[in-house]
Amino acid sequence: QVYGDLYALTLEWTDGILSTLVRQGAADPGASKKWFVFDGPVDAIWIENMNTVLDDNKKLCLSSGEIIKLSDTQTMMFEVEDLAVASPATVSRCGMVYMEPRSLGWRPLMASWLKALPDDVVVPDNKELLRTLMEWLVPPALAVVFRECRELVGTSESNLIMSFMNLLESLVVDQLLLPGEDGADPDGDVVVRRLECYFLFAFVWSVGASVDSDGRGKFDQFFRTTIEGANPKCPRPVNFTLPFPDGRTVYDYKFVQDDGDGCWVPWMETVDQTLSIKPTAQFNEIVIPTIDTVRYDYLMDVLIKHGKALLVVGPTGTGKSVYVRAKLMSGLPAAIYTPVFVNFSAQTTASQTQDIIMSKLDKRRKGVFGPPMGKNCVIFVDDVNMPAREKYGAQPPVELLRQWFDHKNWYDKKDTSRVELVDIQYVCAMAPPGGGRNPVTSRFLRHFNVVGINSFADESMVRIFGSIIDWYFANNNFHADLIALGGDLVAATMFIYQQATNNLLPTPAKSHYTFNLRDFARVVQGVLLVKAETMGGDKHMMIRLWAHEVYRVFFDRLVDSGDRQWLYGCVAQSCKKFFGEDFSTVLAP
Repeated sequence: QVYGDLYALTLEWTDGILSTLVRQGAADPGASKKWFVFDGPVDAIWIENMNTVLDDNKKLCLSSGEIIKLSDTQTMMFEVEDLAVASPATVSRCGMVYMEPRSLGWRPLMASWLKALPDDVVVPDNKELLRTLMEWLVPPALAVVFRECRELVGTSESNLIMSFMNLLESLVVDQLLLPGEDGADPDGDVVVRRLECYFLFAFVWSVGASVDSDGRGKFDQFFRTTIEGANPKCPRPVNFTLPFPDGRTVYDYKFVQDDGDGCWVPWMETVDQTLSIKPTAQFNEIVIPTIDTVRYDYLMDVLIKHGKALLVVGPTGTGKSVYVRAKLMSGLPAAIYTPVFVNFSAQTTASQTQDIIMSKLDKRRKGVFGPPMGKNCVIFVDDVNMPAREKYGAQPPVELLRQWFDHKNWYDKKDTSRVELVDIQYVCAMAPPGGGRNPVTSRFLRHFNVVGINSFADESMVRIFGSIIDWYFANNNFHADLIALGGDLVAATMFIYQQATNNLLPTPAKSHYTFNLRDFARVVQGVLLVKAETMGGDKHMMIRLWAHEVYRVFFDRLVDSGDRQWLYGCVAQSCKKFFGEDFSTVLAP
């Protein structure tokens, strides 16, 4: 696609993108400068063919035998992340300009963002307040995130600050000046109070959103201490009129302004907690409202409606794909948004990715593609870090998506013409790197608001699986004695799951000892395959069924007799602890 292709059987030549552009530029007699920017990873597979272009000859030699002489107005420019695999021949032919991220910093981004905020929404005095708060809080917060916490995926200073500004702008533009209950516009003090609260909320769900569960605890402690003025290293410049309430972490509250001035409310109090599961629902399609579903649904709603790219990162089995698919399929106005779903695998290529996405778009005019007029296309890319790396480390499907983020265009695969894609936005999901998943270049990640989804808390897992078991038993007319076992089944399964994840750790000889929430769900799903008439009211039969499913999911994966004996002991212990029954008695015929 870069230089062109000579078909060996017919000797038919097909031009590539570069050969077409260079030929057009060489034929242009104008004196204006023509830049050819190679934005992406450089490797020896293709860059060696540029040697005759980069030296004094300035000739592009194609495999068809054609030689294109570049004019004096044509110049090549390479924008790369590093030169780890570039050859010395290429490096010696190019001038080098090294751009260190720290030399730029986040303050220029802040200055340009504040300047671009609409003055009719954020008045100059409030812009100065935002500048003061950021100068006070950003440096120590970044130090805590990068030095004391572990991120689910590596980010950068500029990435986190851009995420913060994207989220805060999305919140402020829509909600800062909403009238109160009496219909009157808010006064200056109310606007400042709202702005402070939106600042705190956006800061938590941007700068502090990419860390794991332990990191959230550390960030919560730092954040509360600092905004309360108890951090001597960071004396606060203003007194917040509405700080976070005590009793929960800063991640557990949402700012609402229903009463005019606004207040902090726990996430679960902002939604109707009444469960309504259809009798015909499939196990893997049931979504139980928890604090995780509520807050991630809200963040997706805010960011998608304002055209911001979102990356959801979390361990396998935490419901990333389910949350996003449910939001795109039923949580957005169908008259405005059109969802497109793309699943990446280790064998996904850039050509396949381009074909899939282009097939979902309409041609609006020459060189311009997009969804039907009046609609926005939300493209959900699942497992975005799955594509295998090339010999020199690049991931072509990811680089193709990054090209759109940076330049808003691709090139037609047939005639190499420029193709502009409009009215589209991306939502991506990925698990942390490792176990077949590759690290993704930071040049791609920087375009996203990164939100981490950590493993469920115990109360969330009890609510999810307890609700599903209660629904199934009640919907299928199980005996009352078995319905009463629902909570014990969940608690016993959680005990086995936690013991397995803490003790059955992967080693080189047992690399498959990796357990996630899907294993927990498989045990519950296996129990729910039983029919009421088969079970009757026999409590021991239900416990034996549960033990069978635990063995099917966990025991069958073990390769060591010691590990098997250990798991048998865990099952016997949980049987006594949660069901009040001796395991040998339960297994007796």
